Amino acid sequence: YFGVNPNRVSQLWGFLTSRVADLKRGVRFLHLDKDRIYQPSLLEPIRKNGNKSGCNYFFDFVRQTTGASVSIDSITNCHLRIDGGDITKNKRHADFEVDDKVELAEELIWLQVELLRDHHIRKQRWGFGRDWALLLDDDFSSKRRGAAVSNDDDSTVATGTSVSKLTSTAEALRLSDNRAVGTACLEMSEIVNSAGLSEKVAAHACIIFYRYINLNDPATINSNFKLRDIQLATLFIANKAQKVTKWKRLDTVLEHAYKIFYPGSLFNPDSEEAKNWERRVIKAEMSVLTALQYDVFWPGVDWVINAVAGTKAMAEPLAENTMSLALSGHVLAAGPVLWLKYGPKYAFAAVAGFLQIDIEPLFRALSLQPLTVSHAAELIYNSCQALSKVKRSVSHQSKCHELFSDSKLKQMSSNIQLVQKDCANYISKNQGQTIDDSKFVSSPAYKEVSERAKLRRVFRGVQSEPVQEKILPALSKITFESKCTIRFSDGALEGTNDIVLEGNWKSLAIAVELLCYIVPDLPTPVPFEQSTATNAMLYSALSGVNSHRETRPAREGPIIKQVKTEPGLMDIAEIDGKHGWYGTFESSDNCDAGWKTCVAASAPQEHLNAAGLRWWVPNQYGPSMSGSICEIFSNPRILDRSESSGGGNTTAIALLAQSFFGSQSYFETKYPSLAACLHSSSDDPEKGRNIALSLQRWPAEKTAAKEKATTKDDKMEMGYSVAALQEMQLLHQLHFLIPSPQGHPNFVLPLAIALDSDADNSKGEKPSEEGPASAIGSSSNRSAETDILVMLERNKSQVSGKKQITHGSHLVLEPTPINLQKVMSRYQRKSGGGKILPPNVLASWCHDILSAISFCHSNHIVLRSMLPDQIYLDHSGTAKLSGLSKIMVLHGKDRTKDFNPLKFVRSKKGKGKSSDDVEPFAAPELLLGGTRHTKETDMWAFGALTANLLLGKQLFPGKDRVSKMTQVFKIVGVPDKGNYEHAKRFPYYSRNMHVIGDGGKKKKYVRGVEKALRHMVKSFESDAQEDFAGLTNLLDGLLHLDPKKRMSADEALRHPYFMNHLAQVELKEYRENYVKDWLDLKENVLTKGKSPVSTLKETLANGESKSKKNGEGEETPKGRAFLFDTSTL
Repeated sequence: YFGVNPNRVSQLWGFLTSRVADLKRGVRFLHLDKDRIYQPSLLEPIRKNGNKSGCNYFFDFVRQTTGASVSIDSITNCHLRIDGGDITKNKRHADFEVDDKVELAEELIWLQVELLRDHHIRKQRWGFGRDWALLLDDDFSSKRRGAAVSNDDDSTVATGTSVSKLTSTAEALRLSDNRAVGTACLEMSEIVNSAGLSEKVAAHACIIFYRYINLNDPATINSNFKLRDIQLATLFIANKAQKVTKWKRLDTVLEHAYKIFYPGSLFNPDSEEAKNWERRVIKAEMSVLTALQYDVFWPGVDWVINAVAGTKAMAEPLAENTMSLALSGHVLAAGPVLWLKYGPKYAFAAVAGFLQIDIEPLFRALSLQPLTVSHAAELIYNSCQALSKVKRSVSHQSKCHELFSDSKLKQMSSNIQLVQKDCANYISKNQGQTIDDSKFVSSPAYKEVSERAKLRRVFRGVQSEPVQEKILPALSKITFESKCTIRFSDGALEGTNDIVLEGNWKSLAIAVELLCYIVPDLPTPVPFEQSTATNAMLYSALSGVNSHRETRPAREGPIIKQVKTEPGLMDIAEIDGKHGWYGTFESSDNCDAGWKTCVAASAPQEHLNAAGLRWWVPNQYGPSMSGSICEIFSNPRILDRSESSGGGNTTAIALLAQSFFGSQSYFETKYPSLAACLHSSSDDPEKGRNIALSLQRWPAEKTAAKEKATTKDDKMEMGYSVAALQEMQLLHQLHFLIPSPQGHPNFVLPLAIALDSDADNSKGEKPSEEGPASAIGSSSNRSAETDILVMLERNKSQVSGKKQITHGSHLVLEPTPINLQKVMSRYQRKSGGGKILPPNVLASWCHDILSAISFCHSNHIVLRSMLPDQIYLDHSGTAKLSGLSKIMVLHGKDRTKDFNPLKFVRSKKGKGKSSDDVEPFAAPELLLGGTRHTKETDMWAFGALTANLLLGKQLFPGKDRVSKMTQVFKIVGVPDKGNYEHAKRFPYYSRNMHVIGDGGKKKKYVRGVEKALRHMVKSFESDAQEDFAGLTNLLDGLLHLDPKKRMSADEALRHPYFMNHLAQVELKEYRENYVKDWLDLKENVLTKGKSPVSTLKETLANGESKSKKNGEGEETPKGRAFLFDTSTL
């Protein structure tokens, strides 16, 4: 009551007495903490068959199932009130019954939260990393908005966290004066400027720094480090992760840091002080990586500039200058709320407002919330105000923009009012508008890529019986084999379901084919939008007969932004990298999945759960469109332990909850009441699941060995792998640009990072071969039959020399069965033998690869290398690029230049001896001695790779430069007038590259790419020439000796060959042929020719999954009850 208005005393006393009365009755109050973002979803009505009167709220479901009522607490509005009855009546047994109801109701609430969490993560970004906005104080922004800006408040914090407690990390770094955090960011910005690095490096370093100091887990904090050690460690990580400019070695970073920290002093890299500083920074770097669980990557800021320039909201030069100012030290010091919660687009908009630029066009271009822009401006102003009072040398020597100078503080204060006015005007003009910035797209082209990967088709009005008896038992296998997301919703008519499929056209085609095979009388699938319109018409028609029918289809629930709280860090010791996919749905006794650079592996489900990857584990139930448990269990019964009939649905709920956990003991700890229900129906606990995945070495072994050799020659250590950080940073940026759960569909998506248990082992000692990884094969989860298969696989691997994983850092990918190299080896043509690739499959791969190349080129990235073992093929046949450690990012000033290859050539001293560019698909200018990789060299490599796939052999074979260039000249013509005569001026050009005819004269081959390809294809199969006519014409435009004459990636995508392919995709017959050709090809490659025709359909139809042999998927009575009771009927 301290300080309360006397008029409210009686009201507060009433709250207190009612709360005491509730507690006496046995009422429990549950606070969802950070999971309260799902609280609106718990209140969302679920329309069943369009019946408005039958709206099924989750709280009604809980009451019907447990007998306990649940409601929002009217006093706090942030607690759930669970009332299981009055324990003061019939005290002899009521106490137990009430507590039993309340505990079961609480477990159902947490189960629903877990379902919603998984549902929303699946709909959002899958890549490695977490949402740091959830880790900040959610109440902070509202508190700050309500606080007045005071020019005399010395306690104002430059970091914007003045109203919340310091974290454990900040306390460990002795940041008692919060302005020290802002000063630290300003110092990092000055070090970056002094070293000649991009301001983006400073922004990246500050974001890592903010993440680290906002950690609250004391176990991850090392209090032995000083603030400056952490500053330099985060800056060194950001410096190594970028590829726009050459990264600076640690001695260079320390030299420039010395200038900022100790002005006027000289830095001696050979001194003992420098050596000690180096050791501290290297240890601090590992401490930061470990504490953050390697979540140190960010999406960059180029997407902001592309968005405003692409929508013409701001001219590109002005946008670049504004962003440069937004990444200056004073703005970077504005705190974690701005940089972790709001992001760079709000900093950009706020700075634009300070510069008196019209910010109204930015609201639509960047999907901005006006109130958040206003608050971002306040944070920046507070940062400048606080730094003006820091009496340190750095604040005086900082070369900041005049906007942030002390003399301009009053002007900034008035500019805030202008920004707030602009925000208020925009709100008044657009009243009722909902801004969903989670759907923000920086480019229309990227939206097209996203939509291509998220196509939807619907089987409408499917009867309940086939769903129960045939579809649900095969759901996991169909989802795995098709890479298609399958969800269920109520149909328009009673007793029917709509089966919604989502994925790219290949995923949909495979899923449709498999579903129609196991249920032949399924209705024809229609596009989702068409189905929605049809349902709306049907609801309208039915409303004339039944007035309670709703005329609008069901929604998918309220908007919830990113919800990942764990980045996805795994222990390599918990992953079985020796025995492939045995013991999983993907297992087979004749399956040769994986290869040298991508290893087939498996991990226990409980380990994936612990790493925050439970949302990715294949579903064992029929997921709904909204994530609501009410749609999964549509006919709940009131729980009555005295009658056996009352436990049916409770058992199914318990099985659903258990499917979330691989460990029975953890399940019993998390859901004891549900576990008790499960035990009552079966004495045997559910076996733990092993989940298939693929592992890719991070970085590649050759790259790691090269870095290790380089480190020995340097005076200072490299620290954590540069190539590893750069590869992950690039993948993070590329996937972020696409508004799709899986990012760009044609790049591998790292779901997690797997490290050795002793991740900070700098010496890299290998763990014992008899360690945990070796023991997994004999775990209690495996049956005796599985152990025999494991032993056979181990013997097979030892004979074949197949790659096995026991240690080291790896990227965890979705299960990837084959790559292009394995396909090319299987379809290799020798002496006229071998098979030709199916035309539709080859066209699909070429389009996928070219889409990835176009995406890279549009973001100023040159691939440099295109090898078939770095192009992965997932289960739907989609090609994905990997191995980005060798790529090159063009610098800003180089992005608009036309490069002359002759200006970047090797010395003639070592003429012909260098072989580092003699790759199978290297461009002529590189073979002739050029050193600069360009977008044109990428297009040649793509053309040569495509020709190899078409012909089953290299178009330009050869072991060295001379022999390869001889074959090139034969087909694309010798250098001459009109055919890149400048080729003769390259250092490695020689007469030996020409074919010498009679009389010792050079044969002058003229260009004839298309003619040569047609002749080669015709010699394989008589009908093949017509099937591949468009492809040979495309290759003719790619394989030019003159780089400037080659098609660009965008031009190639508009070629009639691909236009015809995209048109054919819409035809049912074409899709069916693709499914047959791809499944047969995949089976042929995986079985090494033992099974040239796919047996997948027969496996599904017979209900005998291959994984059944390995102890997973057995149809026990309990399993049947689970499948039936979890249907959406």
